[in-house]
Amino acid sequence: MNKTELCKTIGSSLREKASKDPSFSSMTDRQVTQVMEEFMDTILSELKNGNEVSISSFGKFYPLKKEAREGRNPKTGKTIQIPKSIAAKFKAFQAFLSELNDKD
Repeated sequence: MNKTELCKTIGSSLREKASKDPSFSSMTDRQVTQVMEEFMDTILSELKNGNEVSISSFGKFYPLKKEAREGRNPKTGKTIQIPKSIAAKFKAFQAFLSELNDKD
């Protein structure tokens, strides 16, 4: 599932719930996409600043700083310099993993 499909699925689900329960707020697919983009931008910004983002019952995103190092081009065998970088990591929380592996 890509981002567009995810946003359409969430929008459809919200509209369905809103039609059955007036306390639910309906959103268009475009509004869901805007929320999703803001969600991703916020996580990216926090990771760039070296911060973790923890979402209860889901998991946490955290930055992993990688120092500059020497590497080797596997095709030519030539030594290359790999610059320092930040990798984004995700650790699922136990509640999420339990739900994922629930055997009904």
